[in-house]
Amino acid sequence: MEVFLLWMDELDDAAVALWTLLPRVLGFLAALAVLMATGFACLRLPALAAPSALLLLASSLLYRARRPVSRSGFLPSA
Repeated sequence: MEVFLLWMDELDDAAVALWTLLPRVLGFLAALAVLMATGFACLRLPALAAPSALLLLASSLLYRARRPVSRSGFLPSA
């Protein structure tokens, strides 16, 4: 019985860890999908892919520029 309870505790810890990391994993998979779609578009539709890639780059740069900067500087405090 104790082995089963320890196993359930480990399973619960693993589920919480996965649930915590899920947004990062999904973000990585979404970025990978966008990268693959961009590569496919560059090969198949280069006239459409270049402006789309530039628009994506410009929007990410604008997002980065509009984010508030912390008063302590660029690096997070330890």
